[in-house]
Amino acid sequence: MAADTVLFFEESGAARITLSRPQTANALNWDAVCALAKAAKKAKECKSRVVILCGEGKHFCAGADAEWLRAAGSEKENYAQARFFAETLRALYELPKPLIALVRGACYGGGAGLAAVADVCAAAPSAKFCFGETRLGLLPATISPYVVAAIGARNARRYFQSAEVLNAKAAKEAGLVSEIAEDLESFARAMTAQFLQNAPGAMSAAKALPAEVAGRKINSSLSARTAALLAKARAGEEAREGLSAFLEKRKPKWGDV
Repeated sequence: MAADTVLFFEESGAARITLSRPQTANALNWDAVCALAKAAKKAKECKSRVVILCGEGKHFCAGADAEWLRAAGSEKENYAQARFFAETLRALYELPKPLIALVRGACYGGGAGLAAVADVCAAAPSAKFCFGETRLGLLPATISPYVVAAIGARNARRYFQSAEVLNAKAAKEAGLVSEIAEDLESFARAMTAQFLQNAPGAMSAAKALPAEVAGRKINSSLSARTAALLAKARAGEEAREGLSAFLEKRKPKWGDV
């Protein structure tokens, strides 16, 4: 059942999305993609202010399930499934709260795309990353916007074509991994605590900010836009609470604003 392929639950301070097909190294089939889309919707709507994405067992995600890919339908049917997965990736990327990926073991293809979608990707030292689609005569197309944003166009040209396997250190040097951590759960707890100190609305706006300014020419129009964003934030309730808490030497009460 689709509901069993991806698990969603809320824990202290964070929601957790767990890819749950350990018998296939959490490879994605159609049921898993549909369940992942539902989990992304729950993550957006739930009260938790941080979301953790991980895989059950020894691996994060081995990419798309080869049996599912081999059972290809018409190009029209393939497009519908690819478009749905692309929109699921975008939903995760645009979550209005921090998304932390915890990667151990295999992180291939679509799994590497999920790592790129996250705001923070922590990898165990044993993690392995690969964009292996070209070995199968396929393309890393739907994940490419997020991977290119993470590692840059030149790295993407190399790794998309070579399908070479990157260890955690190489993936960090390329920009796909944020941190290498022996204890991923301890890292997740520390990172969650860091995020929870901050204003949720301000974090959501700050998350969207890089995509808005990246690649744009620095001119009067961009200056005006960034000034407007800051002015709006400064006039908001979160800024009033945050500044008052700072001056009064107390913790801000984000739940009250």
